Amino acid sequence: MPPTDDNIIEVRNVTKTFGKTDVLRDLSLDVKRGERLVILGGSGAGKSTLLNMLAAETQPTKGTLTIDGKEVGAMNERDLDEYRKTMGVLFQSGALFNSLTIAENIALPMQEHTDLEQSTIDTIVTMKLHLVGLLGHGDKMPSELSGGMKKRAGLGRALALDPKIIFYDEPSAGLDPVSVTEIDKLMVDLNETTGVTTVVITHEMTSAFRIAHRLVLMDQGKFVADGTPDEMKQSDNPLVHQFVHGKLEGPMTDRRDGDAYRRALLEDKP
Repeated sequence: MPPTDDNIIEVRNVTKTFGKTDVLRDLSLDVKRGERLVILGGSGAGKSTLLNMLAAETQPTKGTLTIDGKEVGAMNERDLDEYRKTMGVLFQSGALFNSLTIAENIALPMQEHTDLEQSTIDTIVTMKLHLVGLLGHGDKMPSELSGGMKKRAGLGRALALDPKIIFYDEPSAGLDPVSVTEIDKLMVDLNETTGVTTVVITHEMTSAFRIAHRLVLMDQGKFVADGTPDEMKQSDNPLVHQFVHGKLEGPMTDRRDGDAYRRALLEDKP
C-alpha cells in the first residue's frame, strides 16, 4: 500500500528550547499518510526530542505541529488523550510490564481506553499476537522472551488500538543481526498490509535502507538532507556521505575534533 499525497504529519518552523539551548531549530517536515519515514542522526542530533514532540509528550517552543489535520499545540488534555489513542510507540526496550503476561500487556490499552467486553479484547489480543508472530506465546512473561520477541510484544501492544501512526524509537537497539532483519521485515509488512504510517528513529543504516520510503538526516537540531534511500546513498553532501557510509573523515568528526581541541585549551588555562 503506497503512501498517499495526503499529509498526516506537518511540522512547521518548529524550535524547541531547553534553558538557553535550541535542541530543535526551525524544523519543517511533511509525512505522507501510509509513508515509511526514517529519521537519521547521530547522538545529540535532536531525534529523541522530535519523537517526544510527535508523541505529544512535549510542545514546541516556537512553530506548529499538526497531526491528522489537528494542531497539537491547540489541544486540551482531553484532545491530547484522544490523539494518543490514535498512535502507537515502540520504545527501545519494548517497555513491557514485567508483572503481566504478554497477552495482558497487549490487552492493557484496550482495558484502559475502551468499553470492549473482555471476550472481545481476548479475541483482538490473539489477532495482534498473530500479527507480530507471537501466537502461542501470550501466556509467557517478558522475562521468558528473547530481545527480539520483546520488541515484537511491544509492537503488539503498540498496535492494540489500531493506530494511524506508529513511532519506532531505535527498534534495532540491542538485537542480533537476524533479529534486526526480522523486526525490519515486520515493520515493512505491517505498513504494507495495514497502511499504518511508520516513523522510525534510528542511526542503523542497514535497517534504514531496508525500511524507508524516504529518509531525513538531522544534525545539530536541523534537517540537513531529505531523500529516497538511493538519493541518500549517492548524495555528494559531505555530511550526508560521511554519515550514510560511516566514514571516519568528514565534517562530523572535523567538528568534534575542533570542539575537543577548544575544550582542551580552555581546561588548560590557569
